[in-house]
This record gives sequence, C-alpha cells and structure tokens, in this order.
Amino acid sequence: MAETFVTAVVAQRPVAAGHYELIAAHHPALDAVQPGQFINVRVARPGSWDPLLRRPFSLYRRFANGDWSIVYRVVGRGTEALARLRPGDDIDVLGPLGRGFVKVPEARRLLLVGGGVGVPPLLFLAQTWQGQAEMKALLGFAEAGLAFGWTEFAALGIEAEVATDDGSLGHRGFVTDLLENQLNRNEWDGLYACGPRPMLEAVARIACRAGVPCQLAFEEAMGCGVGACLSCVLPVRTEGGVQYQRVCREGPVFWAEEVYGHG
Repeated sequence: MAETFVTAVVAQRPVAAGHYELIAAHHPALDAVQPGQFINVRVARPGSWDPLLRRPFSLYRRFANGDWSIVYRVVGRGTEALARLRPGDDIDVLGPLGRGFVKVPEARRLLLVGGGVGVPPLLFLAQTWQGQAEMKALLGFAEAGLAFGWTEFAALGIEAEVATDDGSLGHRGFVTDLLENQLNRNEWDGLYACGPRPMLEAVARIACRAGVPCQLAFEEAMGCGVGACLSCVLPVRTEGGVQYQRVCREGPVFWAEEVYGHG
C-alpha cells in the first residue's frame, strides 16, 4: 500500500550526460515495491509549493543495506530541483504506486528492452528476479554520451547489448534491431520493455509477430499519480471494448495486446 514518507538523500552521481542517480536511505514503505511500480517525489523545497506537482520515477537499484535509487534526466524545473539536493537533504516520497510487471512462473528466458530513461525499471526487475530466470538486456540510446546501465547489468551477471542511433556505442540503429535479431536467433519466454511510446509500439509489434508474451511499462506525464486527475489515460482493449485506463493506477505496466492488439 502506498504511503507518504520522508527519507534522506545519501548520494548523487552522474551516470550519463545530464542524467544522475539519486541514492536515498532505506524506508520500510518500499520494502515490497515490485519491478515496474513507481514512486512520486515532491521536488519543491520545504515551505514551498513550486513546483506544485510531484514527479514520477521508477526504482533503479536496491542496495544491500536497503538504500534505493532512481535515475533522472535534468529537463525542467522539477529535475533541476532534484539535482540541487545534497547528501543529508530530505526527500518527500509517495509510493509505491501503480501495477508492476508480472513474473510468469514457467518463463525461464526473459528479454529486457529499455530505451533511455526507460532502462531503470528493467535493471530493478533484473535485480529483483535474479536467479529466477535467464535474462538478457537490450538497451537503446540516442548517442554514447546518454548511455548508462550496462555495467550494472553486467554486475548482476546479465549480458547487455547497446544500440545508439548514431552508432557511437554498440549497434548503429534502434534497439528494436537488436530485438528482432534476438527473436530470430533464439527462443525467449517473455519480453519486458520500457521506453518512449514509438519504441514500445515497435516492440509490441515485433513480440506479437514472434509469439512472445510482452509487457510494456509506459512513461507518461502525470498530474496526481494516484488516479484522481485522469491526466494520464491510455486507450486499452478489454472484453467490453476499448476503455481509457489510468497509467498511474491500472498501469504503468500493460500487456502489449491490451494496448496495441495482436499486431
């Protein structure tokens, strides 16, 4: 169950150009957080309501002492405020929120596909499910300077392939090129993806064609993060027809066919 709590910033470190990992102290509210769920962070300074809205983030890593981290890209006032936090500063958190990834019990070989800041929930999935299945990560970025995460996957014993749009690191092209190659050469039992909407649509289409069950975590702008404001709705196919569901509440994870049909 979600709760609001305050904990302390432990450290911040750059992970790529304009991207930072914020490490925060353990709090029991996040002990049971599932991969794919998210937290909503209040970025305004104490005594201020500017910016008014919290910002949603997926967990990136959990450490042996219970500390946890997120990765953010500085793109506006909210993330600029996060970047100003120093060790010992308080961070106000609401979470865990949303519906996370589902581990299919019989699945033994899993592909993880992440694009940009969609990588963090997949690393957290890999860490949480380590030893339960064979996993391989496919990571896509615009350029080498924006790439991160592959060394953290390697530390878990998980191979990660990287694609960059300009070819400055790894494969030249899209991460979906790597995905098609993997599905053509090997058998996989499940596919988990997070990233920009066009990437998710392409992943869903490829997975459907290959007959691989696929779950997608959507990155969506949110107002409240708890389902009240209806600013993050997504058309989802149900037995009763298409319904608008809230990414923050019924998501952020959906089965690919729920959103994109069967290809």
